Amino acid sequence: MSSSTFQKARLHPFQISAAHKTFARWRDRYLYLALGCALLAVTLAYQFRLPFFIDIGGPIDRPLLSWVHDPEFDKKLGVRYRWTTGGSEVILHDWGAGNPVVLRVRLTRFHPGDRIADLTLYVNGLEFANPVASGQGWQEYRLAITDQRYLASDDLRVKFESDTFIPKNEIVASPDPRRLGVQLDWVELVPLQSENGQWRAVNSLVWSPLKAPPSDVTLYFLGSALALYLAVAAFKIERQYALLTSILFSLAAALALVWARPYITLFAASFFYILLTAIGGGIIARLAVPRFFLWGGVRAREMELNLLALVFALSVALKLDFLMYPQTISFDFLYHIHRFGDVLGGVLFWSIESGQNEFGGQRVPYLPSFYIFLSPLIGLLNVPLLIQ
Repeated sequence: MSSSTFQKARLHPFQISAAHKTFARWRDRYLYLALGCALLAVTLAYQFRLPFFIDIGGPIDRPLLSWVHDPEFDKKLGVRYRWTTGGSEVILHDWGAGNPVVLRVRLTRFHPGDRIADLTLYVNGLEFANPVASGQGWQEYRLAITDQRYLASDDLRVKFESDTFIPKNEIVASPDPRRLGVQLDWVELVPLQSENGQWRAVNSLVWSPLKAPPSDVTLYFLGSALALYLAVAAFKIERQYALLTSILFSLAAALALVWARPYITLFAASFFYILLTAIGGGIIARLAVPRFFLWGGVRAREMELNLLALVFALSVALKLDFLMYPQTISFDFLYHIHRFGDVLGGVLFWSIESGQNEFGGQRVPYLPSFYIFLSPLIGLLNVPLLIQ
């Protein structure tokens, strides 16, 4: 290396060592070990199956459903449920192809006038069953899905197609204008295992060898493990620790895929992109923080700056993951929209009631700093809608 090149490297915030040059040339054995562990982990995860239960109307069911109404609660029966819309679906993304299951469903097909709704179940777009109802009350259906025609896709989609009615048109004094199909209480998928030519439902962990994981999940899985390894190594943390970080992520993600697969796979792509965003934020922080420290007369060692940037990247990743997950509902989002509108309208000072454990319930000032910070982005937003 020439002296001029060496001086440029010294001026760069990330001083490039021989180890970094090695992995930059894609000859780092730790990198390939990280990728190999990630590939092994995701492959093994898809060799195991557990029963999967969805409490319809419960706190975490919404990401797995499409075209359903808000949850309701029957106080007499103690049942929480959702009405379908006549074509509602349960969608399990990247469930895994070729895995036979027993589909268990609890529902009621009540319609006004002592009618029972006709119901047809579709699995992955193919007509599967027309279950017979014995009355208008709650009933449980058990249907084995073993034909590979229904299991050829990596996704598993179960559609409930039924007759519908509008309460406003058929029930006296009802103001409800919704189109209602059937009421769903819960759905469960129980793995099936073949023994002596017979299918047997297994309510525990099942080993299903030679099941290839879906390609998209595999790519996002490997990409996340690779991004973590490169990010930690790029901040001049020992490569052994970068490898350990990647392996721990792979193990945790693999266990999550076994335990709650549909909740993980539906977020795999978003997680990967959020991870890249967080790493980018960490790099920007690493470039900017030394300049802020310089202005303030603060001295910090390179390792301390690198660790600070990694902590910042981790905080960004955690914040965005919790914020962007499909089930996340921000209960105070509307409040912040209104306060943002107030600040844009010129209101910079107001007060709110505090909690009894904070300031004894007294009214306290609420700072507009956050909304002022966001105000330059107003050109990207629909201002009239926000203010209204």
